[in-house]
Amino acid sequence: MSTTTCVPRLETLVAGLVIVIVTAVPVAVADGSVEVGRLVDAGRLPAGDVATFWMILLRNSTVALGLFSGAVTLGISTGVFLLLVGGMLGWSVTISIAALGLAETVARCWAYTPVERLGFALAGAAGLTPAFGWLRRMDGATLPAGGGLSRALRTLALALVVLVVAAALETVSIALTGQRLPPH
Repeated sequence: MSTTTCVPRLETLVAGLVIVIVTAVPVAVADGSVEVGRLVDAGRLPAGDVATFWMILLRNSTVALGLFSGAVTLGISTGVFLLLVGGMLGWSVTISIAALGLAETVARCWAYTPVERLGFALAGAAGLTPAFGWLRRMDGATLPAGGGLSRALRTLALALVVLVVAAALETVSIALTGQRLPPH
């Protein structure tokens, strides 16, 4: 019986922590002088429109593929993408709070944001899986040949499923509130 799981735990923890910590930095250091101007007044999205769902899913899937790219670069590009994605998410939260206030930002984003971040963490974990497997092999662990990449692909597939759910939740949230899409 195999002791491995579909989801690489350590890699998911590392990717998730990097996203959370880097996301928190811009929010923590913002001094209230964030200029939102044109970013907030970009216009309304069609409430509950199928096109909105596909736009959100395309954006998030592109981010997931960038996070997965480390599967072929020994995790290097995933590390860079985790920092970039975390920073962009942090600034988008900062802009949203500056424009709407903390309570309104939370009210608009609570349903989909944790699911979306989980999808990004899983995609990052998928990008780190081959590198972590290589490090484990160097440490004397015996892993199945090719197991790192196949496990990474399964984790990426799970991440994409999670992002489909997140896109659906975000679309419903937009439809229910008639809101503008938060700039993330």
